[in-house]
Amino acid sequence: MKRNIEIGAVIKRIQKEKGISVKEFANKLCRTRGTIYSIYKRPIVDYELLRTISEILDYDFLSLCYNTPKKQSAFIIILESDKSKMEELTNDKSVKIIKVIDLEEINRQKMWVL
Repeated sequence: MKRNIEIGAVIKRIQKEKGISVKEFANKLCRTRGTIYSIYKRPIVDYELLRTISEILDYDFLSLCYNTPKKQSAFIIILESDKSKMEELTNDKSVKIIKVIDLEEINRQKMWVL
C-alpha cells in the first residue's frame, strides 16, 4: 500500500460522480448491493477487486493505493486501409483515437511513418 486513504469512500464518490447507481454498479461488478455498501466502508480493497472496479468506473484507483505507474500516453498512426486494426483499437477502452489518416494523405503531406 502506498498511502493511508479510505479507498471505499473514494470508490463511492467516483461512482456517484459517474452517475452510476448502486444497483448498476453491483450488476457490473457481479456482486450484491449489500457487498457494494460493504466496499464503501472498507479502508482497503483487494488488488484484483480494485483493478476490476477501476475498469468499471474508468478511474485509476490502483495508483491511489499501490505503487503502480500512471497510464502513459502514446500516439499511434492508423492507416485507413487497415480496417481490422482500426476496429480492434476502437473497441479498446484504453485507446483514444485522435485521427485516422490514409496513405494518400501521408504522401500529400510528406509525412514519415516510423
